[in-house]
Amino acid sequence: MEKKTAKKRKFWTPKSPKKNEVEPVRDMLRGISISRTQSCDETALIIIAKHGFEKFVTLRSACHHVPATFPNRVTFIKNIVFDLNIPGCEVEEFAASCYATKQTGVDQMTDIFQSQLLKASSHFGEPYMVFQVPNVDSCLFCGGMVYGEKPARVTIFTLQGPFPGLKSSLKCRRCHARFNADMYHEVSGPSFYYPNPEMACGNIVQASNRVGFTKDLYELLCESGNHAFVSAQAFAEIYNTVFARHISLVDQKTRQDPHSEYLNEPQCQVFMTRKNTMEAFFNGELENELRDRKLVDTVSFSEDASREKVMKHIDTLRRTELYPHPQDECSEKCKQRGCDNLRIVDGCWKLCFPHCMMAVPMEIDGYPLLHFPNVCTNEPSPNAVFCEEHLLILQRHNIPTDKKAFLEYIGCKANPGSHEDIQRVDEKVLAFMHKLMCKDERMKTTGSNAVTFQGTDKLVRKFHQHVLNSNQELPSCNKDTGEKSRLRQRSRGHFVTVTGGGHILQFNPLFKSESPSQAFMLIVQMMYSELKELTEDEQRRRLQDYTLCYDNICNTSHP
Repeated sequence: MEKKTAKKRKFWTPKSPKKNEVEPVRDMLRGISISRTQSCDETALIIIAKHGFEKFVTLRSACHHVPATFPNRVTFIKNIVFDLNIPGCEVEEFAASCYATKQTGVDQMTDIFQSQLLKASSHFGEPYMVFQVPNVDSCLFCGGMVYGEKPARVTIFTLQGPFPGLKSSLKCRRCHARFNADMYHEVSGPSFYYPNPEMACGNIVQASNRVGFTKDLYELLCESGNHAFVSAQAFAEIYNTVFARHISLVDQKTRQDPHSEYLNEPQCQVFMTRKNTMEAFFNGELENELRDRKLVDTVSFSEDASREKVMKHIDTLRRTELYPHPQDECSEKCKQRGCDNLRIVDGCWKLCFPHCMMAVPMEIDGYPLLHFPNVCTNEPSPNAVFCEEHLLILQRHNIPTDKKAFLEYIGCKANPGSHEDIQRVDEKVLAFMHKLMCKDERMKTTGSNAVTFQGTDKLVRKFHQHVLNSNQELPSCNKDTGEKSRLRQRSRGHFVTVTGGGHILQFNPLFKSESPSQAFMLIVQMMYSELKELTEDEQRRRLQDYTLCYDNICNTSHP
């Protein structure tokens, strides 16, 4: 029997340490001076070797945070990294060689960099959370060179909370045209939206010269109102409550330094207000509407062409249009519910708006319209119940314009309470209008009537007056509640047409009541707008399966 040979025992022997190849390279890089002949990567390696990777990341973030065209850009970058002990000459060289962004990305900042920005803001007494400047390389009018003006304080509300910062406008050296956050204009000329939205100050909707909303927060504002009926005041209070801790921290860190060059400017706003939300909503919706209609190059803004007047022009275009619902956006489920041939019509009573209290002549081409509301649909002047045009006429004739005083002047109670009192107000206002019209010819053309406001005036002209002025007694509307609070001052609601799939086709205001005359013309207008582009044969085929659902359809047969 063979003996097993014992295995040779292995002993561990330490290996010779590897030669450190990093230290010599790092020492070599530390001895190299930074110059502009080096590339961005070479400059980055030298800074990492001298100061470490974490400080380099902060410096790089600071260079990306301040836009390339912002005035005194390098100074602000130095201020942001003030406590990193990086020599100013190295910061300058790296900022010159490093790729600079065109706008501050508020949604891309890390928590560490935000803390650095707050620390720098507190140290220098200036807000560094945001830097805003238009993305314009040369003048859009003459092609001249543009330069940044002295920065001003601004606050951007985001989904992460309010970010105070600085903004700068650009000015052309040749023609002195100005380029602001969202618009540009020549000297003493009208303002235009930028032809390309990327030219504006980032992904921002301006609420004022000092306040902006990020696009995602603006979308949240719109959808909150659409789906949850959240008011502007409620949205602002919700926002301030959710970000209360962040607001307190930012307010503390960005307070002005007594020796700051911005001492004469107001403190950065950190609390959202109702006015902020309303202004952001209107400005954002108007810009979107103009861009969708490709009108940004033709529509301008000035003292004579204010935002409100442009919005009225857009409303005029919308009155005879249906909201689009392209076939490629219509799902099979939408079609199964009757998107093609089912139309549901009804009144929405809770959405009202104020209008002038004065009556206007209801006539088309000299023919009176007896069963259409005789209200003036113009917006009332501030702190008044009459529109600006009617207010001036009443003042010229020394007629009281205060609501109670006017009602007593025309022979009504100052506080009408019963249905008979309210009906008497209608009769007296109408009689007063005719009486004043005999004294002042301007009353015949002053104001806007309901037919014109609803966009049905062209269709009304195609009907014989006997059809629209039937002597048949009109049924009273069983939803005429709250008459005293309206009292010829508020619209009745809105008339809505929806497809079977739930898509809104038409959304038009109603005045005084859901009268058959108004409902009839709005339904005809909707059907005409939907079928007018089809041939006669196509119209017949379409109407064979066309279904109209309305809870008061019988009364529209005799408007």
